[in-house]
Amino acid sequence: MSDFWHEKIAELQERFAVARESSIVDKLSAEIQDFQSRIKRRLIKDNPFDEHQTAFATAQEDFRDGHGVYDLPSIKSDLKSYQKLCEYNQGRMEKSEESFWLRQIKEIEGKQRSPAKDKPAPKSAVKRLRAKQKTCRAHLHQQWQKTLDEKYNRWELNAIAEYRRELLEKLQNWLELMQQLADALSQLSIEPGVLFDLSKDHLSLADMDAIKRWAEYLAQDKGVRELCEMLGRLRIAARAKREEWIKTTKTFTEVIPDIHSREEIIGVRFGKDIEHALPQELALLADDETALLFDIKFAESSLMHFDMAGWKSEDLEIPHEELIEVEEDEKMGPIIVCVDTSGSMAGQPETIAKAVTLYMATKAIAQKRNCYLISFSTGIHELDLSGHCNIKNLIGFLQQSFGGGTDVAPAVTQALKMMKEEDYEKSDLLIISDFVMRDLPDEQRAEIADFKQKGNKFYSLSIGGEHIQSFDRKIFDGEWAYDSQRSNIRQLLDIVDDEVAA
Repeated sequence: MSDFWHEKIAELQERFAVARESSIVDKLSAEIQDFQSRIKRRLIKDNPFDEHQTAFATAQEDFRDGHGVYDLPSIKSDLKSYQKLCEYNQGRMEKSEESFWLRQIKEIEGKQRSPAKDKPAPKSAVKRLRAKQKTCRAHLHQQWQKTLDEKYNRWELNAIAEYRRELLEKLQNWLELMQQLADALSQLSIEPGVLFDLSKDHLSLADMDAIKRWAEYLAQDKGVRELCEMLGRLRIAARAKREEWIKTTKTFTEVIPDIHSREEIIGVRFGKDIEHALPQELALLADDETALLFDIKFAESSLMHFDMAGWKSEDLEIPHEELIEVEEDEKMGPIIVCVDTSGSMAGQPETIAKAVTLYMATKAIAQKRNCYLISFSTGIHELDLSGHCNIKNLIGFLQQSFGGGTDVAPAVTQALKMMKEEDYEKSDLLIISDFVMRDLPDEQRAEIADFKQKGNKFYSLSIGGEHIQSFDRKIFDGEWAYDSQRSNIRQLLDIVDDEVAA
């Protein structure tokens, strides 16, 4: 990367904090590298001197091959092409230079005239004429190439500067949108990097405007934000207990005799330790006859003497196994969101529903929970956000609006189908709608009851402030109603405290 772009990136990072993010830096570097490879092709494509360069190359080839070197029409043709180059971009050849070339041509024409029509010109005169023509054309080509190089180089520098300006303006506009988006998401405690990888997703201005609009709506509407924060706590991990055997060691301190210590008398023993010999043994030394007996006992290590010893403490480690009870957080389950995009949701309800869906999807990704989105009207559209979240696909999903009537049954059918998959076991299902629709079929309600027994949870969010009238509310573990006019949220069906943590 050139010093120019290093300097410009540094300036952009001063202006936009988001430009310091690693994914943004990667994106900027990729754009600049792509620019470096594109610029050569663009210079060739946009080159306004292509015709002039071709004409000059042809004249040069003709000159080198010797064809028409001494031909006055070739000189005139080259001069005409040179004049055309000089006139590029409303320019023209200098009068002094134009006069010079006209004089050269006139001089050659004068030398071509024979003194007599029936008498050929002398060979020396022909030789001088050809030398003059050759010199004239060679000089003309030098001036032609010099002017062509100067004009092309000037255009190329200006073109590169313009291409750089265009790229820099594009990057500035993109970073401005990214900064606005980052600011909007940060108000919701959402890191943009959690939602998407900027180095992989290629977002249009329309894409950026859409997600920025939803993010700002979430940030500015206190009621919607409170609603999102409440929904974001669905199925906060319950405390689970389990038993497990663990291997440990128990340490005991034991006091044992220390035979190398001479702290106290612990008995009597045989030996040859004169220092601790019994008095009666030492008394044998008082008489010469008994002294011999002492010597024999000493030699045989059979002298009786005090047995001395001390005590020391020693730590002993004994392997041990015990059964303990472990308390741990259960992993939060997947999320399935069914959002109503029917005609009755048009306007503010649909905007709220999609803003909430964006928030739920973001939270799921941040919490490393699998997330599956289903939009429904009379038909359904699905998007699986497990793994990497492709923001372009998410925006495309949220921008859909079916219109027409409402039938939630197909969406619920698809959601129940997903709950059978290993990745979506014990899911939280949230239905966002105005619930202007008929109730679910009996067999589907029975199926929902079975799934609830398997640990799945079912929640509803009614947009419009009214609680659900036409639905069997027994299928829901939690139910909210959002009044868009008053911007407040009501919890219509209590949720068990240990399932939703504050």
